[in-house]
Amino acid sequence: MDGPISPMPGSPEAPTEEAFLPETIWDSSDAEKRQLQLLQWLNQPVLFPESFWNEGLKRETEEFSLTILLSLFRENRPANGFSQILPFLQHASPRVRANAAEALRAIRPQSAGPFLYPLLEDPHNRVRGAAILALTLDPLFAP
Repeated sequence: MDGPISPMPGSPEAPTEEAFLPETIWDSSDAEKRQLQLLQWLNQPVLFPESFWNEGLKRETEEFSLTILLSLFRENRPANGFSQILPFLQHASPRVRANAAEALRAIRPQSAGPFLYPLLEDPHNRVRGAAILALTLDPLFAP
């Protein structure tokens, strides 16, 4: 990809025909365009409205887009994040499960342990590692 990353939508430098606003990204049926926009946002310090998370975590089904979305989630730490992340700990994709565990680690819920314990038996190293790192923040394991 040539050239610099596009500025955040809504900024004066943002191209109006290419960029999505956070409120409209989920309306696109083009997974590649959603992925590119999510990747651009991942490289910028952006805080998203609660509606962005509510819609995105309900509507996104493409694996790579979900992993990016969960990475954004990790950086933003939305208020009702704990309950929104839990279903992704059981996702079919190990990449999504690992990113969900990392997102839980970032929001540091004290009640995450019981939901992370099953991931310790996951057949994928990255999922187990993410669960272990998340569990290190559990007060039960604090010295």
